[in-house]
Amino acid sequence: MSIQKIKELSLIIQVYRGSRYFKECLESVKANIFLFNTIYISINKSDISDEDFKTALCFKEQIKQADINSKIEIVIFIQNQTLTAINHGKVFYKNILKLDKASRFFMILCDDDILLPSFADNISSILCDLSENEILNPARSYYHERFTEKNYMGSYYGLLSYPELKTTKEDFAAKGLDCYHETNITGLVFPKKVLQEFYRVLPFFSYGYRAEYIMMFVPCIKYVKCSSVSLVGIRQHMQQQGAQHIEKARVADEQLYLFYMWYVTRNDAFKKRIQKDISFFEKNPRKFLRILYLHFTCFRLTKSVQCLLYTVYKIPTMFFYRACKKTKKTYKISNC
Repeated sequence: MSIQKIKELSLIIQVYRGSRYFKECLESVKANIFLFNTIYISINKSDISDEDFKTALCFKEQIKQADINSKIEIVIFIQNQTLTAINHGKVFYKNILKLDKASRFFMILCDDDILLPSFADNISSILCDLSENEILNPARSYYHERFTEKNYMGSYYGLLSYPELKTTKEDFAAKGLDCYHETNITGLVFPKKVLQEFYRVLPFFSYGYRAEYIMMFVPCIKYVKCSSVSLVGIRQHMQQQGAQHIEKARVADEQLYLFYMWYVTRNDAFKKRIQKDISFFEKNPRKFLRILYLHFTCFRLTKSVQCLLYTVYKIPTMFFYRACKKTKKTYKISNC
């Protein structure tokens, strides 16, 4: 295995009020620094953003002094205003796509999570087998507050039931339609094309719920893969952004996810599976306009003419059917 092959991977860390969690995150990255081409860090404005910026600068200086490999880059962005998670991602990913020239794969690591010791032992062979139409959704271990044996909560091995730790994106998504989300955006490893396609969807999120699922469902991806061991340690705590529950935003993002999948997939069976969740007619004008907006948005993102034509046919048909039904009912009443 050549070092060049390993170093096609770059790391993305989006920071908001990282504090000691962020320090522990970077300590784990430092132990694996030789595996990365570039480390991209973006620090959102907060009451402790200066502290987080100093932590990032200290990390950069430590890597520089260690002189592990002069080709390893640490790129740090700092935002001058507090951005929502989605707006922060938009600014951050735009900068990455503009600057990055050498990376073939990217990995996302949340600022309160860590790379486990098993990461270095497994990532190189995984990258060798990861193609441009696959995304790695690795096994992860969960901890309460601190990464200690005492606080260990369990692991996510959601794909171990699949042959060769691999499944189609439709099969993976189908398992998560009727239950609580079983994955996390931290730890995802994906080709550069995924970041480009996901960046186009970002502006249409209300908050970011289901973001990792949409990242696994972008048009260039066909398969979702897993690892046989946990590669990332996830810390669960009340201060994390993902712990927030905003019901209105969750419903809106869930709708976006369903419509997006319906437009992207070429699997007829899966399309029929989710079609019952895609409403084509609503009596409430606001809901109906929302549906039209989602169709228009997903068509812009996917350019799926077939889906759009179906929609153009279906909505007037539903109007006509309901109008006929109402007229028939009115006629019966008038003749009574």
